[in-house]
Amino acid sequence: MPTSSAACDDLSLPPELEAELVRSVLPVFDKALALAETSISYESTTQIIAAFTRCIAANLAPVLRRRNARTARLPGEILCAIWKLLSVEDRVTATHVCSSWRDLAILTRHIWTDLDFYTSLHNDDCWCKSCAHRTSPDVRAAGLPTWGPGRTNIGILRNIVARSGELPLSLRVECADEIEPSKQVPRLAACLRLHLDRLQDITFFAELSDNVCNFFDAYSDVPGGLSILRRLRCRSNCEYGIAPLALALPSIPNVETLILECGLLNIQWNGLQLPSVRRLRCGFRNMSEILRALAVSPKLESLDLDLEGFNHHLHEHAIPAQIHAKAMRLHEITVRGATPRDESILFSMFRVPLVRSLSFIYSGQPRSLGFAIFRDVRDDIHLHIAYQAPTLHSAPKLEVTATDSAGHRRSLTFERPVADGTSLQEYIPEQSVTSLTVPAAIWPRILRDVAVFPSVRSATLEFGTLLGPLLPTIDGPVSLPALETMRLVPPKSADGAPNSLAVSVKEVAAYVAFLKGSPRLDKLILDGIALDGDVEELMNIVGDIVRHSM
Repeated sequence: MPTSSAACDDLSLPPELEAELVRSVLPVFDKALALAETSISYESTTQIIAAFTRCIAANLAPVLRRRNARTARLPGEILCAIWKLLSVEDRVTATHVCSSWRDLAILTRHIWTDLDFYTSLHNDDCWCKSCAHRTSPDVRAAGLPTWGPGRTNIGILRNIVARSGELPLSLRVECADEIEPSKQVPRLAACLRLHLDRLQDITFFAELSDNVCNFFDAYSDVPGGLSILRRLRCRSNCEYGIAPLALALPSIPNVETLILECGLLNIQWNGLQLPSVRRLRCGFRNMSEILRALAVSPKLESLDLDLEGFNHHLHEHAIPAQIHAKAMRLHEITVRGATPRDESILFSMFRVPLVRSLSFIYSGQPRSLGFAIFRDVRDDIHLHIAYQAPTLHSAPKLEVTATDSAGHRRSLTFERPVADGTSLQEYIPEQSVTSLTVPAAIWPRILRDVAVFPSVRSATLEFGTLLGPLLPTIDGPVSLPALETMRLVPPKSADGAPNSLAVSVKEVAAYVAFLKGSPRLDKLILDGIALDGDVEELMNIVGDIVRHSM
């Protein structure tokens, strides 16, 4: 049965078995080298070692079957479910363990319906296991060649497509930022040309946007297009300073989700129809393109617009009103790359009170009008303020989200380390906010800027990994007179998995101390927080806060 490489690295033979193996193998290896003595080279030696490996693997199959009796007793559907979790290469390797596994795998067509295509160039900067070995000082000192450029699994892909029979296919493509992928993408397109009517899901990641264009250009003359495709997602890096590329999509009549996160790709809307699309994300250059997208997508429910490079001057005065009318059928709208100078145009197009979710993500800082997005939330509001730390490519950001009891959600993301309390209070009535979630590190400053929330009954503090150094000092306590429950939680992980965080009682007490003026506080909930210290000491602190607040 196949094992992980990590597990194999931990195994070693006892010295007596290793000596016995050497005595048995070396004479055979010496005779094999003698056959190639006139043309001995690194390549021929490698081929001989590979022949040894194939021979050993083939003759050990009966032993593997006997030693893995427990695995052999697993039902075939369980084995296939395990294999389906493996990469394409590992799935093929599993079929070579023994003839029974090979028969089972080949006859089970659905485990061959997930196609992973990749291109990669290995060099000194590559961190893959093969390159780490090939570029190590020991290998170079031995005079062995380093890893050659260019590697793709197109050969394996061609073989396993046939194993899937006529079942629907899911394709994932990953192209590296080099010349080699540009040569391989046409080969991939040719490999799949006879199977276009079976592709139901395509995910395409590329460093260069022209790889995405080249892939779909190969199908421009196919009459039926991608007839059963349901989901299409393409992503490439934004290569600023290079002219945008036009992406001509083939016919995709049944696509329901279309996501194009490509900074330099502009969809050719002329002649394109999206009768089944319910979720659309892509870039737009002007208002006419937005109107066209709404016109060709009668079932559209969620629209995500990237306005980087958007020219709002190129439009007729009637277009914003037409977009506003068509946007009323949408449930969710997200606008990325918004700028303060575009605020009035954006609100004339997209500030629709009936839209369930509306988000503006700013490039920079909004003016006061930007906070008018919160006018549409009504009663029993949950206010969530999230802080996004700066990265190499972005400034620190603050995300303010308000959700009311009817499910209406409004979100504003902008580059500013602390909330603009004055602008926020102008559009959100204080008395309507009943629950609050804020980052622990800046929570006293947030509450100071936004003043008093007299109706907040529940508050949540999201703790990060840095606590004490980020705790600001402010004069006097923060008043949350209606607060009944305080929750302390760790930050959410990127994949949504539960997190846990160790926090000292002293640090928690420092934050809770700002709650003086909250006489109703009777619950302190630790969700994923492991306290380091005396819990009873913390309870005494909370009791003192309540008593001094009455």
